[in-house]
Amino acid sequence: MSSFKSLLASFAVLAASGLAWAAPAPVNSSISAVTVYTDRAVVTRTATLELPGGITELVFANLPEALNERSLQVSGKGTAQALILDVTARQTYVDFTPNARVKELEDTLRGLQKQVRGIDDRAGVLQAQNAMLDRMEAALFAPPAKDVPRPDLTQFTNSLSYLSEQKTRLIAERTALDEQREELQNQLGAAQNQLSELRGSGGRSYKTVTVRVSAPQPGNLALALSYTVPGASWSPSYDARVLSSPMLPSWRHPTVRPKPRCGSSLPVTAPGCRNLSISSSA
Repeated sequence: MSSFKSLLASFAVLAASGLAWAAPAPVNSSISAVTVYTDRAVVTRTATLELPGGITELVFANLPEALNERSLQVSGKGTAQALILDVTARQTYVDFTPNARVKELEDTLRGLQKQVRGIDDRAGVLQAQNAMLDRMEAALFAPPAKDVPRPDLTQFTNSLSYLSEQKTRLIAERTALDEQREELQNQLGAAQNQLSELRGSGGRSYKTVTVRVSAPQPGNLALALSYTVPGASWSPSYDARVLSSPMLPSWRHPTVRPKPRCGSSLPVTAPGCRNLSISSSA
């Protein structure tokens, strides 16, 4: 019965716990690796930052508009012992003359997205509470440990009633959250469609990736963000020279030269090559 009371106390602490939120933090990242294939490139950006305790939104801005959102991968390590909660990407437009209606829709979208994240966080808490109730139920029906008295009929009945009430409450709240999430998704889609119509198709855009992390304590975090950009390719370039002395021609190892849109050089990986130049804005 003592183990059941301990689980009950833990459940109460979990139900009453709150999450500390920190303001969105822009990430000053740099390209650390690029792997080029015949039809795409995999780009890895890295950054090291200090995290406060609680939940923090890390924002990678000005990423390529063609970035494949399904290819996003994030990893990290550091003294903060942070847990990566989720990764989202959104399209941001530039070279566009804003007006009051556009700003209103953008504010609406941000508000709706924040509500969706709040629902997802609450759903995670409910899932943890449900797991705790399952453990409490298992402890209630488990054979008593040595020197631990079995609960009497009244205690057993009260415990069963409590578990039933709590599980009923969780089911009702999860159902309500699902309905709220569906309604918010409909509102998000409608607002995004209106915003796209107002902006038109002529504006330039880029991607912004937001990584939400939860740190149990302040500390540092070395973060790596990888994504795929389509349309990249490579081709070998050979350089052969004949010396004036009666010797075999000299030979240089093949190098790879990129297709268009190349800026500052960065060593990358490509099959059968050693050098490749790629734009640092990838």
